[in-house]
Formats: sequence, structure tokens, C-alpha cells
Amino acid sequence: MRMLLEMRYRRTGQFIYTKDEICSIFQTDNVEQILVKSPYLANIQFELIVFLGSQTPSGAIEQIALSLRKDQQCYISFEDALSRWHVISQIPMMLILATTGESGLYSTPFGRIEFVHVEHTNKEILENTVECRHSLRLARKWRAFEDLKCIDRNIHLIDYVELYTES
Repeated sequence: MRMLLEMRYRRTGQFIYTKDEICSIFQTDNVEQILVKSPYLANIQFELIVFLGSQTPSGAIEQIALSLRKDQQCYISFEDALSRWHVISQIPMMLILATTGESGLYSTPFGRIEFVHVEHTNKEILENTVECRHSLRLARKWRAFEDLKCIDRNIHLIDYVELYTES
């Protein structure tokens, strides 16, 4: 089966599967048994199954995040975005995303993902984010700062000189 998943990845780029897709490929309904017998598959809180093939796709953690929140908007914000804008000097140890979906914390083979629920419209999100290297948008400096203030966390890390500097 590993070879089948490897060929599928090379042909389509798919490495993230739902439980139903994996059960269909393995022709059984016992996901737990599949996972025990297949060390090349990683379970993400029984929501997704990730194929750990010979190559790690670029932006894998971001693709997993988007798959976990398929029908919601997500963007990089909070400490993660502020670190990328050099407004805080610490580098977060996980991908921190604002989402219109549920909050949650997930461990993946590629790192941890934290989702924090926000009440923004799609229009507000598009106006206050920019495209970046991969598939997730990045909050502008001020949006990330406002998001962080809303959850009242790590405000003491802010470099206000950098925050007020145009970039």
C-alpha cells in the first residue's frame, strides 16, 4: 500500500486523506488497524490521515491546516504573524492561525497548529491580509496586533517602535 500511496502522491500531489478515503484505499472500515499496520501514515486527531512519503511537500503544515478548516477562512496571525513582521523577536514554536471556524490545537508530523476563532468577515480578512509564499494569507501588522489584543496574550512582547514603522 505504501507504493500505491507514493505513486498517488507523485501523480496528484495528494498526501492528506480523510478516514473514508483511507478506508476505501485499504478496502476496510477499521482505521485503527490500518494505522497500526502502516507506520507511514500519521493520524491527526482522527480527522485526517497524512501519508509520510519519501518527500515532504513544501508548505505541508499549511496544507494540513487548510484541510482541517476546509470550509472556513484561515490566515497566519497573532504571535506568528508579528514575528514574521519583526514586531516581536520570539519565533513561535507552532503555526498560529486565526480562523472563522472553531479554535483548536493539533499536533502533526510537521509541527503543531493552533487555531484561534475570530469574528471577521471574508471582506475584512482579504483587506487586512497579504499573500505569502504558500497557501495561507498573512495578517498585516496591525491586524495581527489587533487579533493578539483581542485574546490578551503576550502583549508584553510587542516592539512598539517596529509596530509603528512602515514596512
